[in-house]
Amino acid sequence: MFHRQCATVVLSLACLVTVSACGSSSPPSGAASSSVPASQGPSTAPESVSGSTHEFSATLGVTGAVQQTASFTQNLGGRPACPAFAQAGIAGIGPSAWYLPDNPDATFLMTWDVLTYKGPGTYTDPSAMSASPSAGGQVFDQWPTSVLSVTVKADGSGWASFQNLHPYPQASTAMVSGTETWTCS
Repeated sequence: MFHRQCATVVLSLACLVTVSACGSSSPPSGAASSSVPASQGPSTAPESVSGSTHEFSATLGVTGAVQQTASFTQNLGGRPACPAFAQAGIAGIGPSAWYLPDNPDATFLMTWDVLTYKGPGTYTDPSAMSASPSAGGQVFDQWPTSVLSVTVKADGSGWASFQNLHPYPQASTAMVSGTETWTCS
């Protein structure tokens, strides 16, 4: 009987909160409204850009066991303008992150995230990054001997370099190194 009474009280409170929330379609006086997508979370810069001109333009090059180069663009629709994006990164659960541009060609791409992004600057701690290129039919991954560096400029452009990434899932002498450079416009 007690559980049924508790359930009734909880349900009543939930209905009351829902009805109260529906009472107004505009924010209270003095509150800011935001059009930032929920996947991005709160941002210190709500300025956004619409249209297809908001993009990364990048070049990825890999040398060593595999040699390959590609230039590509990545649409940034739904993200803030480049300087605001560079400042805030990608908000979510936990610290902000930054991702390097991804080549749409799945046979040659770089998945690289800075997991503890704090704004423009240079990041070199491999434990705070996840870097994994796929080239020549092989996936490569970072190992303790890998060297990683990412620089993000205030305008959203930047460059990255990696050395000694090994074939996944085991280390071998067939390593790759390379660079990625990009602009944001």
